Parts: sequence; structure tokens; C-alpha cells
Amino acid sequence: MLDLKPGVGSQEVDIVLRRGATVTGQVVGPDGQPVLDAWIFSRAILDPRRGSVGSWDAGYHGNVHNGRFQVHGLAAHIEVPVYFLEPKRKLGVVVNLSVEWAAGVPVTVRLEPCGAARARVVDPDGKPVVGSLPRGIVTMVVTPGPPVRARDQTGLIAADEGRLNLIDTVNYETELVSDAQGRLTLPVLIPGATYRFVDHTMAVRGKTGPQLRKEFTVKPGETLDLGDIVIEKTQAQ
Repeated sequence: MLDLKPGVGSQEVDIVLRRGATVTGQVVGPDGQPVLDAWIFSRAILDPRRGSVGSWDAGYHGNVHNGRFQVHGLAAHIEVPVYFLEPKRKLGVVVNLSVEWAAGVPVTVRLEPCGAARARVVDPDGKPVVGSLPRGIVTMVVTPGPPVRARDQTGLIAADEGRLNLIDTVNYETELVSDAQGRLTLPVLIPGATYRFVDHTMAVRGKTGPQLRKEFTVKPGETLDLGDIVIEKTQAQ
């Protein structure tokens, strides 16, 4: 960890690169039977088509093949959260994988029934926001940190997070839509994953950047009532 002091000037730093390790394993459902196909999301799983850019992309995921999975490039002594989703059967789980935990032997990941959440989206006057909601209003966080493009004053690196309808293209349309009372249901959420309501509307972006309105997780099989979520503007951005 670097602890550079203001005014010290440039410093020479030696960086040692070590070969990353691979963790392998099997994926089973609540009944213990193999899950043949599922999606895998992790900061360790990057789209190879992006070349040297190396940024996480919510639209890209790894895959479970015939009940087996591999996650490459894990560093020693570091746990990496890995998110599994079987969207058709609505099963998922979050596991923290590490080289030490696997200890060179295959691991077993057991998926659980996904949870769900309900919310009512309203404007600052408490009136329901009806119809198409702003893009990116609900995200899933893969790596913790402040919301992307937020004007954070803590100096922390922004989260790896992606729009819910990019991560799960099976259970969500290209945009989220609330009903005549502003109600929104999120029917499939990975248990243990962190989700956010983020206000990306122009009314706040020009002042403070995107604003985090709600952060939550769900348990297996539960439907969580999130209450009212306030956003500044009704039309999609």
C-alpha cells in the first residue's frame, strides 16, 4: 500500500508481479443436482474483446459449462466476490473465492432461490414517477465503492457496478418501468449481492453527480419492501 505525502515529490516504487491462480469447481442447485448452465460475474472476469483497457463490463459474464466453472487470475491472500446467476430458474448466490480457500481442490457452489424487491418511485413532492425510469436507476455492485461518476470527496475508487437490465437480460426488459402508482417490482435478485437505487437524472448530475438513494441486499426467497425511492426527474436520461 502506498502512503505518499504531499510535497515529497516523485518516489521510485518496485512492483512485483506474480502469476494469478485458477479456482475450479462445480455448481449445484438447492436440490444438490448439477446446474448445467449459469452466468458468472466478477471483477476477475473481464471482456477479452476490450484488450488492455481491463475495465469491468456489466454486459459481459463468464459461464458455467456442464456444471463446472473456472475463475482465473486470482491473487494469493485476497478474497474476490463472485456472483452466480441462473436466470431461467431464478437461482443465484455470492461466494468469496480465494486461492487459500480452494487449496488446489475443486469447490462446490450451491445456488439458492433468488430474492425480489418492491419499491415506489416518487418525485421530491411525493408524486409517483410513472412509466420508463431513468437508465441506471438500479445497479448491482460487483466491487464496493462510491457510485460511478459521483463526485466523491473520500478519494475512494468508484465501484464496479452495472445496470440491472444489462446484467440480467432474461428477467428484465431494456428499461425499467413503474406502474400508475409509481410501483416497481424487481423479481430476480441474487441473494447476498448489493443493489443500489442511483439517481442519474440531469437535475442532480449537474450539481453533485449521481446520488445514491438506496442500497440493499435480499435473502434467498424473500421479497423486500423498500418503501419510497425519490428521484428528481421523471423522464429517462
